[in-house]
Amino acid sequence: MARDLTAEIEEEPLQGWLDEHMSLMKNVFNESIVRLDLLDQLDSAKYKDSPKAKLDGSASEKSNDCPDVYVDAPGVQSLEKLREEIHIQAFKSYYQACQKLSVSEGSGACSSGFQSGFKMSTRRASVMSICAKDVDLSLSKIDGGDEGMISFIKNMDPVCAKNDIPFSRLYGSNFTLKAKSLSAYIRDYTFPLFSGTSAKCNGRLVLGQQATTFQPQVRQDVYVGKWWRVNLLRSATGYTPPMKTYCDIPLSFQRGEVSFGVGYEPVFADISYAFTCALRRANLAKRWYFERPEPPRRERSLPWWDDMRNYIHGNFSLCLAETMWHLPAATSPYEKLDQLLIRTGHIEIRYVDGYVSLSSKCLKVYITSLDSLAKKCTLEPPHHTAIPFLETPYFFMDITIEWGCDSGNPMDHYIFALPVEVKPRDKVFDPFRSTSLSLKWSFSLKPSTAEPVESQHKTLADSNDSPTLYVGAHDLLWLTKWWNLFFLPPHKLRLFSRFPRFGVPRFIRSGNLPLDRVMTEQCIRFDATLLQINNMPLQANDPAKGLTLHFTKLRLEISSSRGKQIFTFDCKREPLDLVYMGIDMHLLKVFINNIPEQTNSKDAQVESKNLHTKVTDNAFSDKGKTKTRLTEKSRDDGFFLYSDYFTIRKQTPKADAARLSAWQEDGRKKSEKASFKSEFDGRDESDHAQSGSDEEGFNVVVADNCQRVFVHGLKILWNLENRAAILSWVGGLTQAFQPPKPSPSRQYTQRKILEKKQAIKEAEMSNDGAVNSSPSAAQSSDPPQQIKSSDPPSSSGSSRPEPTSSSETAMKPSNSRDSEEEGTSLFMVNIVQPQFNLHSEEANGRLLLAAGSGRVMVRSFHSVVQVGQEMFEKTIGASNVSIGETKPEMTWSRFEVSVLLEHVQAHVAPTDVDPGAGIQWLPKIHRRSSEVKRTGALLERVFMPCQMFFRITRHKGGNPELKLVYVFTAYLVMQVKPLKELAFNSPDITAGMTSRQFQVMMDVLTNLLLARTPRNRKSNLCYPLDDDDNDIAEESDAVVPDGVEEVELAKIHVEVKERERKILFDDIRILCTGSEVSGDPSQSPKSDDATSVVTGSKSMLVKRLKQELVNVLNDRKEAYCMLRSAMQKAAQVRLMEKEKNKSPSCAMRVSMRINKVVWSMLADGKAFSEAEINDIIYDFDRDYKDIGIAQLTTKLFVLRNGLANAKSDTVVAPWNPPSEWGKNAMLRVNARQGAPTDGNSVIESLLVDIYPLKIYLTEAMYRMMWGYFFPGDEQHPQKRQELFKVSTTAGTRRVKKGSSVTETTSPSNQSSKESTLAQKPELDRSTTTTTTTKPFSPKQVGVG
Repeated sequence: MARDLTAEIEEEPLQGWLDEHMSLMKNVFNESIVRLDLLDQLDSAKYKDSPKAKLDGSASEKSNDCPDVYVDAPGVQSLEKLREEIHIQAFKSYYQACQKLSVSEGSGACSSGFQSGFKMSTRRASVMSICAKDVDLSLSKIDGGDEGMISFIKNMDPVCAKNDIPFSRLYGSNFTLKAKSLSAYIRDYTFPLFSGTSAKCNGRLVLGQQATTFQPQVRQDVYVGKWWRVNLLRSATGYTPPMKTYCDIPLSFQRGEVSFGVGYEPVFADISYAFTCALRRANLAKRWYFERPEPPRRERSLPWWDDMRNYIHGNFSLCLAETMWHLPAATSPYEKLDQLLIRTGHIEIRYVDGYVSLSSKCLKVYITSLDSLAKKCTLEPPHHTAIPFLETPYFFMDITIEWGCDSGNPMDHYIFALPVEVKPRDKVFDPFRSTSLSLKWSFSLKPSTAEPVESQHKTLADSNDSPTLYVGAHDLLWLTKWWNLFFLPPHKLRLFSRFPRFGVPRFIRSGNLPLDRVMTEQCIRFDATLLQINNMPLQANDPAKGLTLHFTKLRLEISSSRGKQIFTFDCKREPLDLVYMGIDMHLLKVFINNIPEQTNSKDAQVESKNLHTKVTDNAFSDKGKTKTRLTEKSRDDGFFLYSDYFTIRKQTPKADAARLSAWQEDGRKKSEKASFKSEFDGRDESDHAQSGSDEEGFNVVVADNCQRVFVHGLKILWNLENRAAILSWVGGLTQAFQPPKPSPSRQYTQRKILEKKQAIKEAEMSNDGAVNSSPSAAQSSDPPQQIKSSDPPSSSGSSRPEPTSSSETAMKPSNSRDSEEEGTSLFMVNIVQPQFNLHSEEANGRLLLAAGSGRVMVRSFHSVVQVGQEMFEKTIGASNVSIGETKPEMTWSRFEVSVLLEHVQAHVAPTDVDPGAGIQWLPKIHRRSSEVKRTGALLERVFMPCQMFFRITRHKGGNPELKLVYVFTAYLVMQVKPLKELAFNSPDITAGMTSRQFQVMMDVLTNLLLARTPRNRKSNLCYPLDDDDNDIAEESDAVVPDGVEEVELAKIHVEVKERERKILFDDIRILCTGSEVSGDPSQSPKSDDATSVVTGSKSMLVKRLKQELVNVLNDRKEAYCMLRSAMQKAAQVRLMEKEKNKSPSCAMRVSMRINKVVWSMLADGKAFSEAEINDIIYDFDRDYKDIGIAQLTTKLFVLRNGLANAKSDTVVAPWNPPSEWGKNAMLRVNARQGAPTDGNSVIESLLVDIYPLKIYLTEAMYRMMWGYFFPGDEQHPQKRQELFKVSTTAGTRRVKKGSSVTETTSPSNQSSKESTLAQKPELDRSTTTTTTTKPFSPKQVGVG
């Protein structure tokens, strides 16, 4: 037993003394620097305001040869004395702080020599210390003696049991350990490396040495103690089997505390060196006066990771009832506030050979992102409730470690020859040396409830019972910085042991591969059940506040590998690249949970949590709960997105498919086998046939580096609120993940350096051109044969009425392919049964767009383009230009996005229908059934199922500037604009809608889809303050031209003020942390008292700094105002220049093909008119000179009359159309747009060709059409809602006379009025009006 047990590793005196006294000097001299700055400010203020300074300013130009004028000024010598007094006072404070330190005697290892003069305090005496209190250790003999120990070893080590390994020596014992506390400290850092209370352990430890063959022996002197020398027989080869450790150690603590940061890594180099000295691997003293013979070694020594898997085996487990993990977010190991804090309940860590597992309960992760933001803009700490970043009831982590070596059996650590082998092995270490390492990580978050998953998603648990993530854009930014600091720290911190140090000899490196080179594969799997992600923005009025993402099941798989090869010690290793990524999301739900503001009271928090649960349950209730009363809340309140299944797959050809499949199969076996049912399982076989399956190729992974996305059952509600929330959320994520920008001063300096280099280069080029230009050079050779050229790759089917210009025919791809080439697939999206609910605010309805399936494909094409002779001649303005024998070439890339939608249809629905259950409204569409209109009570179909195809192509050169050398050897720069192509194709579009449905569709298009989104001026990464300048700061993000001198200088001025504010914040915090801060409140600092700056207390200095802070904040606001005005002026100038020189930024081609369009106009459930258009072809071509040519062709247009007793069945139709149109068209329009001049583009020609028409229009039809497109009283929302409710009933709309609903002028009312008015004799004269056109030949109308 031992009351207090301490084991220490002594600190190196020189290093420990410097580190400790550096912190003392830093604390003392920070105060002196503040006093000197305040004194300099007083000196400069007095000198500027004095009348002598004004005279000196005017007389300085006359008396430049009198440098001692200002030195003899009164007060200069007194200020110098005050500065000297500040330095003396600082040194006295430092001396007093040194006297207060209690000096440590040390171990006496450095009692003489250079380092003996450096004495450290007791706090810094050790670099590492292990302390234990009330230790009770008892040992007992293992039953069975050696046989019992061998059987124990075989239980711990399967390789020993399989090969029956003999042992020459065995030592072992059972032990029982009890301790009140056990702690490990590093220097005097803020948090302990490890600290545990109430330690208990009942384990077994066995040390065994493998039996081997007899080794050749040599005599060697071995020193024992300080003076004794013993001559012993030792192994001639130097290879002796070591004593290996076999143990079973279950260790438990009541409470544990762990800390680690990048600032700890340099200390580990000292600890490693101390252990190296303790193990006598370092020669600390020269005791041999002659060359000591070293045993011959034919192999390198093993690295430390191979030593660990060679020496230590068994089962290790660590259990803690409560833990706290400190992970600082700064390089300083003394950081207290800025950290990532993890709190857990019961945690258990297990380790066996090749496997590590961790399980925890009630895990909570806290981050200090809000505190770090507040630290930059305010002195007061933020008063907010501590909300965990991550909270989960259960957390599991598994790590599988797979080593690879030349022997092929990395688990066989018995590397020495067995006695049956008679002779030693030629190679001992090399077959066991690790050549590859595969790490397979598995993380899992699970809820606390034990109910089946099918019943869990019906009643969502609150944040305490399911994994919940509270994250904002500022949290992601903080996590990114923390991650980069941990995994990409400063170079000298991570590689501290490789740098030379005083008194530490440099060892010859073993020559082994580093661990990062040994690692050949790393797989990460993340699983989460009932995961909920809550968006937590900083601004209280953020539209995205309450945005929630819920996943019934989420799985993320990432694999990195070096490729498929057999790894050896000397083989070439490819970089560790990402080879596979897979994301699975089951029952994804996104909604906006509008919760009231949280308060600090517990009652309010409980009420908020209950409200959160109610809103969640109401938003996603089952099918049987969709019927609600009119007084209840609307069912789509907060709903945004729902998806049955969402997957993302990406795999590269570099991946090892066999190992990847085995890892995925192992993950499926370990995961819970739970079936996830959709809320809409009532679909018939036809619906399942439409859904994506592996046979159809929707969910198949191909190793072609293409990212494939599969979405099933997607439903989206898009309204103004959701649009604002999603745009705000996406904007915050974009700001969080965008790379940091250099400071304005750095940008300004870099731009000036670049401009200087360009000026020098242009001067050299002009000089070279003047020297080389001569008349003989221009006539030196005849122009070579013209290079063949053609157009860059374009979409098939596009026609031009006029021949293209020569500038477009000057380039040709050298490796031309047909238009059906596959290219490189970058992205592919397969969607099954998507549904988009577009909410109309003014029309108070909803347009529902749905499709049976859809596919989005993104591809890229690359080719080499040759620049022809015409391009040189056009650009130079001369003919017979020689371009030499070398053919100029440039890379030409094409980026293509294709969208294919099948069974596209549109419906109009009321606003009180649950959008989450919309897929069941759609009539079942069988693949072989005829497309017949079937309208239910809730939906009114406006578009019949059809197919649509979109394609967007962007052509762009590899280099924006192509430099060509012509006969005068000067440089010619040719700008190549990108080319954009838009294509749309649909075989048949059939629509039928009422006036009400038409208004809903137009309102959705104008006010929701095509309307400009409002700009959010508030930044998502700034701490919200009442007097903040976020609105001014956001002006710096406005789009202004780069290189404007006034704007850049204004930004630099703002940067200076921001730096001054930060310095003042840091100085005030440093002075406030001292012991002597509180002073006499009656004392107030005098602005012109220099003596108080020297002798004043810290409280006086803090008051002065706060006064200075007010001035700096005011200057900062003025700087932002100057920046805003400068940017506004620059933006106005830029806008005027763009308007003056406005021209398209790219060439463009637009192609549209529609075979047939049918539009039925409905009233009273019947079509009163029908428009039919056949073979619509529209082509638009704008070349690189901004000359545009457009062509529109319509083969047939007919407007039919569906009114009862109509004299003519058509309103507009062609006059005596031929049976076969052939090349004729009913409408043909050709237009030509000239190049822009002064920012305006003029239509040079317009040709319109119209086939003879026959128009028959009646007043009844006119009124019906007018009421259809321009309803009068239907603009009132309440009347519009009542009309919509009545229009969904079967039969003709009837309204009682005593009803409170006012009769409106709908198309049905118009028809009833016409029938009534037709009976009156005074209105009988306005019957019909017929207009016909006589046959005539088509005429062309030209506008030039």
